[in-house]
Amino acid sequence: MRLPRINHLVSAAAAVAATGLLLLGCVKREETITIEPDGSVFMQVRYEADSDEEIHLGDAPPAITGGWLVSESVTHDQDGDDVYVLEAQAGFSPKDDLPSSFEAPRAVNRGTSLNFPTTVTIEERSDGTYYHFHRHYTARPWAHLDASRELLKEQAGGFEGLDFATMTDGQREGLISVLARSEALKYQVFARAAFRDALPDGPQDAWLKAATAITATTEALDYSAILSVMVDENGEIDEEALEREGKAFEESIIQAMRQALLDHGEVSSSSVNEFIYRFNWHKRYHEITEDLADEGIALTVVMPGEIVAHNAKSVAGNKAMFEIAGEDMRDKEIELMVTSRLNH
Repeated sequence: MRLPRINHLVSAAAAVAATGLLLLGCVKREETITIEPDGSVFMQVRYEADSDEEIHLGDAPPAITGGWLVSESVTHDQDGDDVYVLEAQAGFSPKDDLPSSFEAPRAVNRGTSLNFPTTVTIEERSDGTYYHFHRHYTARPWAHLDASRELLKEQAGGFEGLDFATMTDGQREGLISVLARSEALKYQVFARAAFRDALPDGPQDAWLKAATAITATTEALDYSAILSVMVDENGEIDEEALEREGKAFEESIIQAMRQALLDHGEVSSSSVNEFIYRFNWHKRYHEITEDLADEGIALTVVMPGEIVAHNAKSVAGNKAMFEIAGEDMRDKEIELMVTSRLNH
């Protein structure tokens, strides 16, 4: 359970966004795609963030192992604060498939990162050569977790305006219990999806035992004991301790589900291992989805010839500029299209 920061949660704004994930900060993403008359493509990507961790632990950035030329550096903003920069570039011949994600070929939890199939097609017509650029950001549907978000929003709303340091022990335990129950709701969703993946024909009662294990583990939490190791001498939350406790809760959920399935008798150990793998895959997929919320992409497509049709935000000469909000990348199908003509 990677919990949201408590001091953010007790504000109304964070209560909406806090879904159990210790969100990383905002990553600024810029991409330029240049299409040559012969159909070859040159891609340039730039990421900026407040830390190296923010770049590498969220959605996968381009990597050398994926065929990209990558450089990393640290610069400073106007206030003198560090800005971590990752820049990458890659060229593709007219016969190459363009990347549909930035994941490395053998990435752990492959398939969890942002997916964006991209194509360039060339069409000869009587009045010239037409170039069609198309990119499709596929939706990452997690609407079925709205119940978790709404629970957290509603119940955490009771702590709005309160300072954690001045809360009573009862109020503090209540806040932690809201977070834990929200996590448990998400784990139910991840576990159900994992069970369908690993045991599509598995016994129904095996799944119910795994689900019951999540509920029982959550109900057994000792919030008083948790707070005793999470609150410092000033009555504030120790963020590192909070994350450790969240991780311990997650591990206890996983072990409880594993044991419940092994005890069932009709589920093999290999199927249990696959179930746990798929559980972690779905959890990671959701983490990246949530992390995209405060990010966005500025994409420039440079076309051969004159742009004759597009759905870009703006066009300047042969350049089409798109801006994609992070929230839209999470749960909407997005198509970017540009068509240009190069006269014969």
